Amino acid sequence: MNMKIYKLSAILILLMVFQPFLYSDAAQKKHSKKLSVGILHDPPFTYRDADGKWTGIDVYLWKEIARELKLDYEYRVLTPEKIMKALGEGTIDLTIAAVHITTEREKNADFSIPFGTSRVALATIPDRFAHPWTEALKIFFSWGMIKVVGSLVVILLFAGVIFWLIERKHNPEHFGDNGVKGIGAGVYWVSSTLASGNCNGVILKSVYGRIAGIFWMLVCSLALSAFVASLASSLTARTFTEKIIDLQSLRDMELGTVRHDVADGIVKKIGGRYSLYETEEESLNALINEKIDGFLFDEVTLHYHADRAYRGKISISATDMKRIPYAFGFPQNSPLRKKINIAMLKIMDGPIWEAILKYYGLGQNMESIEHVFKPKLFK
Repeated sequence: MNMKIYKLSAILILLMVFQPFLYSDAAQKKHSKKLSVGILHDPPFTYRDADGKWTGIDVYLWKEIARELKLDYEYRVLTPEKIMKALGEGTIDLTIAAVHITTEREKNADFSIPFGTSRVALATIPDRFAHPWTEALKIFFSWGMIKVVGSLVVILLFAGVIFWLIERKHNPEHFGDNGVKGIGAGVYWVSSTLASGNCNGVILKSVYGRIAGIFWMLVCSLALSAFVASLASSLTARTFTEKIIDLQSLRDMELGTVRHDVADGIVKKIGGRYSLYETEEESLNALINEKIDGFLFDEVTLHYHADRAYRGKISISATDMKRIPYAFGFPQNSPLRKKINIAMLKIMDGPIWEAILKYYGLGQNMESIEHVFKPKLFK
């Protein structure tokens, strides 16, 4: 009996001694469990490169977070509908897809801090709303142009009078003593010189007239250059000025979008005719084939397509709808959310996040900017 007590006591002592190590090993195994990370094709946020590897803004951000927290993970490819369903059921640990935060989605899932916002924009075939020649005509018949032309007429008339006063005594053949004829000749000379740089048929004979003529030609040269530059600038500004499409214009169009995307609910609220497609490519092809008038979708993604596979085939216009934040998604009450938020904030405050955005030609709020450089990103 005493032997059994001694044996039992020895076993209990051994368990007490090695319990921390056993618990630590179990905890380590639990911690090292691969996370199931939901992902989908949504360029430029998440997509496969030419080698079939996942890349994109969200992928680069997630790799840095996983490296910071030493997390092991595997991707699980899902559709937008299935990603939200998996979050609600807790069958994935998180999704790194750029999930737009909406009231309905917040009811069934939790989200990280937003790492950007985007507007819903409209893709149309080029020149759907304004042809370049139409924009040029608007400039020529604008109030600003009328004021320029009016000012030019006054200047030409004034310069014509000056040349008539200088030349009328030395050059009666062309300028004469008759005020109407002489001023008309002066206006004709300055106008011809402005337009072509010379005047055939009317010549200047006096020394003062020729000196004034040389001065006028220099002024004309500078003024014409400035006018052409101003006109080109106006045309360029109109070309790149963002066109905002209002709700009424959207209601008058037959719209298309991707099923179960946030734009799906928007087209239904707008009213009017619409069609739903399974992928972005299906929607864009329907637009190009004129099955729909416009494709309503995330602005960043539309610009990505317009700069690459659909360059020259589509034009992008912003809408007057408010911007929507997007973030990583988690099952409700996920223990991962807080530490991933902390790691995300740390990364977004550093140079890596800025490099990622510049690589894709985006600013801090996901607005498009000019490509400054393409930094070498981590693998």
